[in-house]
Amino acid sequence: MSQCRTRLPHTALTVSLLALFSAAPTLGESVVLRREYVPGTTSYIEREIDIEQDISGLPMPPMKFQTKELYGLWEKVESATREKAKIVLTYDRAARKVAAPMMGEAEFDTDDPEYEEAAPQLATILKPMMGMSLTMEVTREGKVLSFTGMDAINKKISELAVASMHWQHMQEEFTNKRGEENLGREPLLIYPNKNVKVSDTWKASSSVSRPRIGTIVTDYEYKVGRIGTENGRKTASISVTGTVSIEPDEKESADAAKTAADSESNTAGDATEEEKKPEPETEVNGTLSGEATYDVALGRVVKRSLKGNIDIKIPLSKLMPGVPTEGEPQFANFKTKIDSKVSVLTEKERNAQKVEASKKAEMRRKAEEEEDEEDDEDDEEED
Repeated sequence: MSQCRTRLPHTALTVSLLALFSAAPTLGESVVLRREYVPGTTSYIEREIDIEQDISGLPMPPMKFQTKELYGLWEKVESATREKAKIVLTYDRAARKVAAPMMGEAEFDTDDPEYEEAAPQLATILKPMMGMSLTMEVTREGKVLSFTGMDAINKKISELAVASMHWQHMQEEFTNKRGEENLGREPLLIYPNKNVKVSDTWKASSSVSRPRIGTIVTDYEYKVGRIGTENGRKTASISVTGTVSIEPDEKESADAAKTAADSESNTAGDATEEEKKPEPETEVNGTLSGEATYDVALGRVVKRSLKGNIDIKIPLSKLMPGVPTEGEPQFANFKTKIDSKVSVLTEKERNAQKVEASKKAEMRRKAEEEEDEEDDEDDEEED
């Protein structure tokens, strides 16, 4: 009996192999990871952050704060040379939702200002910044040369949101210094400004001074996970990990060393307990992880997500000077969970967001009108 064997045609095998390898990243392929600036180009940057914070150790019951923020800014490359670029960022959307002790729950979105649950106290803060601009100059290597505009926003809102508890919690974020950190220096850390391939790693650090805490240091490590094609565009996938700590206070370290030296020079009978005990120090410990997508043609990161947990312990003697404490040092504990996302959208995508918000508002308005009509009919029947 003859055997019938089916053979895969050579052409079909070739096509299958080509399809396989064209979908996979090329071995040894590399890209230059650098932020590129093209004069006149405009993009829409959407920044979201969710924060949950549990606070304990204060002379009051434990508290929980929950905050969700979204800011949308048009980014225009005003000018660019081989050495530096000038960027203008203009606020186009701001949304905030908060649940906090003493303030309750409140929310507002400039894309949907007529929402029945919209909080006037947040509207007073978020609406005035619409259309206001920030200006930043950066070098091609990612160093921020100047940042202006945030102080003006701070001044404008402060004049309108007088005695607002919400603004008291937000105000320190709206300064030129903080704007430079959040919108300039930190987003540029991811760019190594060199040629990289899959599995290459590099590191970068940032430091931020926080009132009543000290200088918080974040050490990042980046790694190229894949270079390939996503939705028809050449991209590089980057993993991000980080650790968060506090920079030692030089004065505190010197005082602690002096206390230890004094304790050694004194006899056990002469030294008091206070002389033997150094001042307690603030502790900061945290970890971060996330990923980012670099678009080769655009020359920028177009998506980035980052999650983390940060624990902060602050001595009550520093946080609340004058509050009497007895025995061992007492600390206020701040346990924070962070979930942040940054996306680059096209003008078409931003306009689609606005259309969707308008549709929802119109549907809600019609539903309210129908409900009012039903209520009127019920009232007439009762009469």
